[in-house]
This record gives sequence, structure tokens and C-alpha cells, in this order.
Amino acid sequence: MSYTMMRIGKKALFKFGVFSVTLFLMGLAAVSILSPKRALVTKPKTFVELRIDPVVPQDKASRRHGERYAPRRQAQGLGPNKYLAQNISWVHKSLLGKSKHNITMEFIPKASNGNKGNASKLLRENASNRVRESAEMKVRQKQEEIRRVRNQLQNKIGRRKEEIKKLSSMTSRHVDGTCNPHGNVAYIKTHKTASTTLQTIINRFGLLNRLSFVLNKVSPTNGHLVYIPVTKHSPRYFFLPPLGVGSNDISHFNYNMIAVHLRYNRSAMDSFMLPGTKYISIIREPSAHFESAFNHFRFTDSFSPATRCRVKGHEIEEFMRRPGYYRRRLKTLQWDTTRGLRWYYARNNQIFDLGLDSKYHKDETMVNQTVDALVKELDLVLISEYFDESLVVLKKMLCWTFDDIIYISKNQRPNRVDIDSTTRQKIREWSQADTILYERFNATLWQKIKDYGPNFELDLASFRKRKDSVFQECAGESTYVHMGFLSIRRSARALTPLSSAPWSPRAKLGSSIAYGCDRRVSGTRNLKRLTGQGRGTGPMLSKPWP
Repeated sequence: MSYTMMRIGKKALFKFGVFSVTLFLMGLAAVSILSPKRALVTKPKTFVELRIDPVVPQDKASRRHGERYAPRRQAQGLGPNKYLAQNISWVHKSLLGKSKHNITMEFIPKASNGNKGNASKLLRENASNRVRESAEMKVRQKQEEIRRVRNQLQNKIGRRKEEIKKLSSMTSRHVDGTCNPHGNVAYIKTHKTASTTLQTIINRFGLLNRLSFVLNKVSPTNGHLVYIPVTKHSPRYFFLPPLGVGSNDISHFNYNMIAVHLRYNRSAMDSFMLPGTKYISIIREPSAHFESAFNHFRFTDSFSPATRCRVKGHEIEEFMRRPGYYRRRLKTLQWDTTRGLRWYYARNNQIFDLGLDSKYHKDETMVNQTVDALVKELDLVLISEYFDESLVVLKKMLCWTFDDIIYISKNQRPNRVDIDSTTRQKIREWSQADTILYERFNATLWQKIKDYGPNFELDLASFRKRKDSVFQECAGESTYVHMGFLSIRRSARALTPLSSAPWSPRAKLGSSIAYGCDRRVSGTRNLKRLTGQGRGTGPMLSKPWP
């Protein structure tokens, strides 16, 4: 009986236990079903990047020491405190104290298993992002600098355009109320025709009025373009930029003045000269021109030593006895680093400078056509033998003043060779093209003098009186002959050599420089220095008009 009761009790207890467990599990299931769902959050491991950046000291030794020990360590799965505790011994404590390193830490989340990332990849991406951001910042800074410089150049170009516009119209200075002075002049400088004296006048006017000149940047000593054919592309390769214009801004290479040796090419010159430019030149009677060129270019180099001794004192007569032979010999000789250059200047040199090639000089039809074209294209051709008369006509044409055309002769030789009439006639026939050119423009000059009006003689007399007065003011009786040229003694302060006296920025109209007493204005070598073209600066006188 007792045994049976015991078995019944065990079964009941077991069933009760099973029921209790089942009830408990059902309760848990009900709670989980009825309660809001909550996602299981797993805190990912982190990477810590330890950067020890030195604060660079001032002394060189400490700076080198700090730069050498600027370590960077990376670790995965360690908290910052534990990582720092494990690795701080890796950095020498004394180093941290002396070099004053800054310790910074950066935490990078570990990639999820779905992305299958790894620590090294994330670290590389992080480093590349920093490098990219740094590069982008530098690019932005550079672009901002470029924009700033571009705006400055555009403002400068705008101001220069306005200045050129004012100078082109010359509205700021009136002479007699009826005209405005003209500041755009292209002077085709011929050889041995008193052209240097006229160049001095042009240079002085341009300098005092802050005008831009055509100057050859390739020439180490002067701005001449005598050896370089002038084309529409010449400004890009050979010209200094105008004042206020950048060297790469070719489209704004427009000039006020030309006063250097170059061969005339109207279509090319119109492309870089400002609109309304007046074209002028100067020529000389062919026999007088040949006599001057004969000495300057040393045509006697074509003589043999025996001939040179035999014809001493009659060199021109000997040359004209066999001009073709001696000219061919000049073609084989060197002059100014250029072989054969004097061959061009031994015959019809003036019309050659005005654009007609030597192969056409014997073609009378071509010569006449060229002269006809020059008469139409050139506004004025001065005649050396009537220099004062030509300057008075030039003054009226350009609406200048007498002070603008005052001059002292440059490169004037005191000793001239007397040539008999027979030799002179031979020279005129030898340089037939120059003879036609001279006769035509000589007649043209006198026609302009006739058209000048009844005041011409009065203006000519006033000009010569003013010129003599200025010469006495500048030099008095201090002239002397030096190295075959008319010069002025150093006792005249206005003519102190360039190496002895600096340029005075206080030069004003009425001073010696305005009248031409200072010889430094005559040469293009000095003009390049005074104008400042190509160096981003202007001449010493900053205002357009004194």
C-alpha cells in the first residue's frame, strides 16, 4: 500500500514539475510576444590611432630631434586608455618632455562583417581622405590667388586703355584752341639722313607724355629692328610690351610711337599701331647721303691695302670708278655681326629702308609705283637739307609747340668731304631709285610749305630764334669736336655723361631735357631704360601731360 502511494506521489510530482516548467515557458513566450521588439545592439570594436605630433622648438638641434621622433601607431580592438597604457613606454618619456609633443587619438569604427572590411583598409582610406582634402584646399587657395591676380591685371589693363584713349585723342592739352596735339607717330628712321636728331625729338615728346614705343626686346643694346622683317607677328616675338600691358597679353600690344630703324611695311605696322597714327620719315639728297654712308659704313674696307694707299683722299672717286665691283666685295664682308649687310647700303639705301627690295631698284616702273604709293601712305617726309622747314611743317601737322621740336644736332660730322660735280652725278645715276624718291618728296615738301600759308616765314624765323636761345642756355660756347662728332663740354651740367649723372625725375617742360640738351634721350638704348617698358613700370613722369 505504501509502495503504491509512493509511486503515485512521484508521478504526480513529475507531472506538476512538467506542468510548472511548461507554464513558465509559455509565460516567457507570451511576454516575448506581447512585449515590443528590441534589436540586439553589439558594440563594435574600435581602432585607435595614436598621433604624436612634435611642437617644433626654435633651435635647430631640437627641431631636428623633434622631426625625427614624430611616431604614429595604430591598433585594433583596444580601448584608448588600455592602448595608451601599453604603448606609452614606446615613446621615450624624456622625449615627450623635451620636445613637447602633442598626443592626439582618433577612433575609427570597425567594419561590419557584411562589408568584410579590415582595419588597414579603413586606415588607408582615412589617410587618403586627409591627403585629398589637403590637396583640394591648396587648389582652392591657388585658384583664389589666380582670380585675385587676374582681377588686378584686368583693372590695370582697363586703366591703361582709358589712358591710351585719352592720349590718342589728346583732349587734355590745347595749343591754340583749334587743334589737339597728336601723340601717335610712326617714324621710319632711315640711315644717315639726320634721322638721329629727329629721333631725339620724337623720343623726348613720347617720354614727357608717357607714351609707349615700339622697341626690340631681342637687341641687347638698342631697340632697332633693322635686321628683322616687320610682320603682323613681330609684336609676339620681338617687341617689348606697351606700358601697363602684360608680356603675354599680345592682343593689347598697341603702340603710340615708333622711332627706331626698321623697314617700312604699312599693312604690318597698322596691325600694332594705334588708330589714326601719323606716318613720317626723312630722306636726304643721294650724293650727300652716299658721302655720309661711305664714311659711316666704311666702304673703303672693300679696297685692297695697295688701293687704299694709292687713292688716299679720293676714296669716293675710286669707289665710283668701279661701284659694282666694290659693292660685290662688300657683300662678302661682315658688319655688325652680319655678313653682307653693307651691300644693301651701298646703293639706293633710302628707298630700301622705305620697303622696296633691292632686286627691283633697276626697274623704273616698279620704283615709280612704289614712290606713288609712299606719297599716298606717308603723311610727311622730311628733307634733311631743309630740316628746319620740315620741322615747322611737322609741328603744324601734329599740333605741337616750338618747344616740342627744339633740337641740337646729333651725330653731326664736322669734317665733310668735298665731292666734285662729276662724282655727284655718278652717285645720282648709281642710286637712281633714291634720286627719283628724293626729287618727288622734295617737291611734295615745298607744296606743303606753300599750303602752310603766309605765316610760314614768320614761324620759321621764330623757331630758329627760339632754337638759338635754347642752345645758348644749354651750352653757350661749350661745343667742341670729339671723335668726329659735335659734342658739348662736360662743364655744361645739362650734358653730363650718362655714367656721371643720374636721370632726374624733376625734368619738366622748359628744362634742358625738354629742349634736347640732354643727349641721353637720343638713343634707343637709353629710351628702353627711361620708359620702363617690359619691366612693369612707366617712365619717371607719371602724368600724361606736364
